[in-house]
Amino acid sequence: MVDAARFVAVGSQDIEPSQRDDFRPLALVAPPQADVGAATGHVRRNRHLGRRTRFSANLAAQGREPGHRLLAAGPATVSGSIAADLELPEGAPVTRLETLSVADGVPMSYGVHEFPLPRFAGIEQCYGRVNSLTEALREYGVADYTRRVTRLLARLPSEREARFLELSPGRPVLQSEAVNVDPAGRPTHHSLAVFAGDRVQMIVQPDALD
Repeated sequence: MVDAARFVAVGSQDIEPSQRDDFRPLALVAPPQADVGAATGHVRRNRHLGRRTRFSANLAAQGREPGHRLLAAGPATVSGSIAADLELPEGAPVTRLETLSVADGVPMSYGVHEFPLPRFAGIEQCYGRVNSLTEALREYGVADYTRRVTRLLARLPSEREARFLELSPGRPVLQSEAVNVDPAGRPTHHSLAVFAGDRVQMIVQPDALD
């Protein structure tokens, strides 16, 4: 069991290509048309990284209104580093969720999350109802979960990421890849969140690493 969160900065050569080829959306929401100047003037929000990192709690503490959208959900398989992070064999089945998180109506992060099956079968319906990963996991008996590891990477967005985040061409994003575990140390889900680089400031709290 790993009880402490680790934060690792990695280069692009250390990240395997996103495993989305086998993603079959069940409920796809079309991306909004990006406005080239949409990000101009946005206030940067703080994103605190610790053993317990919750998007809604982060924003609420700053007096901001959080929001979530389920963009797509469906069955997938995992391999490589994602399978290893989830402690699953190559080709293991998962449910994959694609989400968009906003602050005061402004797109903040585009996320892709994998949940092991059969443990979390049906979690897409649950998330669609409660609009919260934390609350959805509670319905599966996971009262708490923490970060085993968070990997940060600055890069340019894909076309799809840029459209959902309403970014103009060439604007960088900050990628946060996380492995989350329950109190017994068993992985609950793998998350890849992509943030608009000029809308968020990542704050790593040393006391959260103990």
